[in-house]
Amino acid sequence: MRQFNLATKEWEEQEDKPPSALRLLQEIYMDEAQPLHTRMRAASLAIAYETPKLAVTGYVNDSATFAQALDRAIARSREGKVLELSACDAGEVRAQPEPEGE
Repeated sequence: MRQFNLATKEWEEQEDKPPSALRLLQEIYMDEAQPLHTRMRAASLAIAYETPKLAVTGYVNDSATFAQALDRAIARSREGKVLELSACDAGEVRAQPEPEGE
């Protein structure tokens, strides 16, 4: 396929690649003749397919079912440490000296 390049004012041979949505978006955001908002929109849509997503996945090698694992997790959360705190008057608050060597 031949295409006329306006910048060089010459005909150029183009590869016959099957059209794709990603290629169209790339051509739009690289075309400086397009308005900036159009180029930004095309770039924001294309980036999801040009760069890999970073994700965190976990693998648990446990023979228990999900329900059993959930029950164990709930039981562990109920066994947690409880902090016993009491309120004091503001006049009783005193600064603690800093430990030596820090």
